[in-house]
Amino acid sequence: MDQQQYLASLEQLLKQATSPDSNAIKEATEILKQNYFNNENCIPALVEIISNSKDTAIRNIAAVELPKRIRNHFEKIDDNLKSQLEQRLLEIITVEPEKIISHAIARCISAMAEFEIPNNRWSDLIDFLFECCKSQNSNHREVGVFVLYSLFEVIVDNLTERLPQIFELLSVTINDPESLDVKITTMKALGSVVECIDDEDQKQIELFRSLIPNMVNVLYQCLEQNNIDGAQSCFDVVDILLTLETQIVADHFAQLVQLTVDIAKNVNYDESIRNLALSTLFFIPVYKKNSLIRLQLIKPIIDGIFPIGTEEEPEDEDEDCPARLTYRIINCMATNLPPNYIFPIIMEYIVNYMQNPNPLFRKAALLSLCSLIDGCSDLIRGRINDIFTFIAQGLQDNEPIVRKSACMSFSLIAMEMVEEVSVHHSSFVPLIFNLMNDPDFQIQRHATNALNVLLDGLNEEVVQYLPMLAEKLVFLLENGAVENKAVIVEAIGSAALSASDKFLDYFEVFYPRILHLMSLNSGPEELLIRGNATSAMGSIAEAVGKDVFRPYVQETMKLAMESLGIESPKLKEQSFFYFAVLAKVFGDEFTPFLEHIMPPILESLNQPEDLDALLFGDENAFEDMNDEEAEEKANQLFNTSSAIAEEKEFAADCLQEIFAATKQSYMPYFEKSIEVLKTLLKHDYEGFVNQPAIL
Repeated sequence: MDQQQYLASLEQLLKQATSPDSNAIKEATEILKQNYFNNENCIPALVEIISNSKDTAIRNIAAVELPKRIRNHFEKIDDNLKSQLEQRLLEIITVEPEKIISHAIARCISAMAEFEIPNNRWSDLIDFLFECCKSQNSNHREVGVFVLYSLFEVIVDNLTERLPQIFELLSVTINDPESLDVKITTMKALGSVVECIDDEDQKQIELFRSLIPNMVNVLYQCLEQNNIDGAQSCFDVVDILLTLETQIVADHFAQLVQLTVDIAKNVNYDESIRNLALSTLFFIPVYKKNSLIRLQLIKPIIDGIFPIGTEEEPEDEDEDCPARLTYRIINCMATNLPPNYIFPIIMEYIVNYMQNPNPLFRKAALLSLCSLIDGCSDLIRGRINDIFTFIAQGLQDNEPIVRKSACMSFSLIAMEMVEEVSVHHSSFVPLIFNLMNDPDFQIQRHATNALNVLLDGLNEEVVQYLPMLAEKLVFLLENGAVENKAVIVEAIGSAALSASDKFLDYFEVFYPRILHLMSLNSGPEELLIRGNATSAMGSIAEAVGKDVFRPYVQETMKLAMESLGIESPKLKEQSFFYFAVLAKVFGDEFTPFLEHIMPPILESLNQPEDLDALLFGDENAFEDMNDEEAEEKANQLFNTSSAIAEEKEFAADCLQEIFAATKQSYMPYFEKSIEVLKTLLKHDYEGFVNQPAIL
């Protein structure tokens, strides 16, 4: 086809790719990939469309796609055409009326500059940008600064020699008299520039320090105008400044921390802005521990943010809000700073807040206690009687939010301090049992989870509670909320393990109910219940012993093996756990099952993990994605890889138990097992470090 047909067809496909029809998008994407984006001809065509299309959506998608094609094909274009395209982009960007498109064009320019400037071509680009930054037109100034900012992302080494001029320029644009956009873009550029400053260049350091008050003013202007996107950009830069390894911002560190605290605690600001400030504070204890201690900033931070924990929280437990982010900051401080710097301050708040008539204060006290456990467990033990008093008080509180918080706090403390909690079981079991009847389903779930943790540490002392426990758990299984059944089943498994052979009296009560739950397969909620039921059945088998459980092995193994065919790594893990328990209980009697379960176990251990293959094995894995899409894809791959790694750990543990139980009968699988396990020696997942030694 001739050039005009090519352009028209390309533009039509780009238009199709912006339609709301997912099938149309898929079709257009495939044609573009196969027939247009696979060679260098698409680059001048996309520039032409960006220049002349009247459709904003088409110009935008063309500008978004162009950098990807530049990275793949730019070097194939002859030098004359390159120069023409570069000049055309500079002309386009200064007249493009839509900011989102002009920013996308800036990415196109930086993609070309990544090839050209290191090779001493396109020498007039920087001078052009300097002229833009000095223009009387605020749009030109914003474009000039944004392109400079984009260049710092790709050719920073080639810009360092121009840093004095760039500093001089940005010191003007940070105070732009007309445009907040220019100031915000300058902030972003300064965030890139600061990472390029030589630690020994005192002149540049002083120059940058002189700009920090102006940068703070830009942040406050964004807040005054409720410019959330601008505030996000400013906080991104504040993040950089507060976590720099160098001492460039040392003189302003305390000021930046305090302004971030002040913004976080100001309820007049939009919640999303406050969340940004709190997210910035989260990383400071990780990267600037010594600065916080030396400048005595720990107490001012806690004093500023602790009251935020008294604010109301959304019903969705996974939704971020200022109060929940505050608890995370306290946890981060507790795990990264010396406990004696944190615990006394927080404990004073907890004591005072537990006496406050406002239930939100009592909620904050109990949840902040949860946040301390990871890093301050030894100091908590020193006040354990006071803390148990507070938790018991919370479990009996009239307000649901306080009862729920007390359950959560108790669960976390019980996991960390098994012995201490077990000593007080007679005080807590009745209180938790009572909350399992709570009209609030969330409290029921948290109470059952608290009971589950408590039962894990009780051992034979659980026997005295079995009659009441059996009655309660059966009732909840049959009448409780579906979303709570998974944790109820988990509690049954914990009770069985703790009771050991004393659970035999309740075997006939629970066995048919758990067996039924092992067959559920409709949707994520039921699969979660099925998995927990499979694990609980293993605990029951271990409790009652092989003579009692022998008649039930075939039907339960059938269900557990069927679970391996369901696409769920978690469900496979729980099936592997069940196989391991039954092998341990039945010893050599388990041998007949080996031919059925060993192939899927070895297959699980041998399955590829996509993360390394896609991130590092395929150079073109992300070629059709922008930075945001690539990051999302990488995160998905990481989560998938992590799930597979955990599944492999369970499979390896399962092999260990089966080998120990079946001994000689295992030998047909021994060599293959060693071969597969050896490959895990190189795995960076900590659960595999000692696995090959198990056989």
